Amino acid sequence: MKNYEPRGQARGCHNTVNKRSRIVYLFDEINEETSLDVVSELMEMDTDKKRRPIRIFISSPGGDCGYGFAIIDVLINLTCPTIGIGVGDLCSMAPAILIACTSRCMTEHAQIMLHPITVGTGDYVKFAKSRVMNAETVEKMYDEFFLKRTSIPKKFYMRAKDKELWLSADEALKYGIIQKVIGRPEPKKAKKCKEEKA
Repeated sequence: MKNYEPRGQARGCHNTVNKRSRIVYLFDEINEETSLDVVSELMEMDTDKKRRPIRIFISSPGGDCGYGFAIIDVLINLTCPTIGIGVGDLCSMAPAILIACTSRCMTEHAQIMLHPITVGTGDYVKFAKSRVMNAETVEKMYDEFFLKRTSIPKKFYMRAKDKELWLSADEALKYGIIQKVIGRPEPKKAKKCKEEKA
């Protein structure tokens, strides 16, 4: 899905609705277009004098690390608080954007997927080597950011270097990736026993 605009809606109309409700949607591959849309919406909403929270709904297959970190750097430097809401699948770069939010949650059927960074090396050997070296730097940056902002054990996290690591909403909660699972009924409080009259 290359088109970030919702079907049947003009971009201007879509953004007007977002500004009024202070909601940003990231439901696409993370690339130049989606990064520009998200960053521009965030920065415009951040001018709100009342510093009302900005909600960000995320369901993305991931994408370009550079454009993903552009969104992250803006998120962590906003003056308004942000609420990241994970729905559906949050893959690759998407979970890092989620944990960049001030507070974050997921719906009970949402999932997170982590995996090793991929590199396109269809070029001259010297250029390919440079890209691999840069990819290793970016991957280290991603790993440090993820481990710093969550409580996931490093040993468990490193499983994502050999295969795809899928986490349920409950596991994301367990490892401090989110603070709440949406849609989960609150535990019932025990009824207080009535004191017997003497």
